[in-house]
Amino acid sequence: MMTFLFSVTAWSQGQVSGFIHRFGGEVLMTLDSNTGAYYRLASSRSETLTTLNKLNTGDFVMATAVVNSAQNSVQIETIDFVGLRQIIGYWGTPHRGRVMNFRSYSDLSIYDLIIQSEGDDIRSSRKQMKYTVVPGSGNDWVMFLSDDRETQMGYLSLTNSAATLRLVHSRTGETTNILQLEKLQE
Repeated sequence: MMTFLFSVTAWSQGQVSGFIHRFGGEVLMTLDSNTGAYYRLASSRSETLTTLNKLNTGDFVMATAVVNSAQNSVQIETIDFVGLRQIIGYWGTPHRGRVMNFRSYSDLSIYDLIIQSEGDDIRSSRKQMKYTVVPGSGNDWVMFLSDDRETQMGYLSLTNSAATLRLVHSRTGETTNILQLEKLQE
């Protein structure tokens, strides 16, 4: 009697997306396939590993990867989009009268308080924008902010309850504005 052993590896390559989970020293992901399975994340690229180490539980990732469902692993080639859970909510600029509400991983409302020097006239403006976050170098994230007129690029650095957003000119790369933001209590 002959016995044949063979293994089948169920893998697929392409775009994957899901939420990050940190358990101990491991970075895991639940894919948007509604299976509830956790997948171990790995990469052969040092810059991708650096980005994975910056992510926290609840962050959203869209990546080009190879999924091995038989071993519950994902080999990430590139990270194309990041949704940072930490940034969701209201952020204010001290002494400048600006509040930024990151409503989702892509929608941003900016409120500016304008006080007229003549009299006590107080007005506010509201600007709706879309934003995208992608991996950057070091501790920074690259952020693209756009409305119906323009797209701006910036570098976002986050700590627990503070952030710095350095906006740069799209053609020259020169810094045009630096926003020091503080997380506001909701």
